[in-house]
Amino acid sequence: MIPLLLRAPVVVRIGNSMAGLALGLCAVAVLASTVPTWWGDAEFAVACSPVAAAVGYLVVRAWRLGVRCEPDVLVVRGWLWSRRIPCSAVTEVPRDPAGTLFAPGVSWRHGGRRRWTPLTAFWVSSDPFGLVFPAAEDALRLLRLWSAPVDDR
Repeated sequence: MIPLLLRAPVVVRIGNSMAGLALGLCAVAVLASTVPTWWGDAEFAVACSPVAAAVGYLVVRAWRLGVRCEPDVLVVRGWLWSRRIPCSAVTEVPRDPAGTLFAPGVSWRHGGRRRWTPLTAFWVSSDPFGLVFPAAEDALRLLRLWSAPVDDR
């Protein structure tokens, strides 16, 4: 199989990154409003450092949302972690019958159990995000073509 990289549209990646930043700013604001009076700047900086690390992680993860299709494995990059799925285990990349990409995902089997991994990079509704909907739809179509056996194409 030919390697393939499917990324969320740039607008979606920027929006997700900004959501991570906004979450971090809210956390710092809550922390700042509850700081004990005896804390100095150093203590506040120490308290904010895990928040800053988490925000940095989320921003980078949001920017890298997507699916990397390698010859023998499908790597799904989500907000919190990546999942490596053997191509032979993939059972379905669902079509979207409703016309909204509300929650597309990949169905696969591991150890005899059916699993489902969300494709958060392509969670787009056609109503408010009509401009990026075709890009998400195209990415899912390419993923379906890539994952289908040669006889099914």
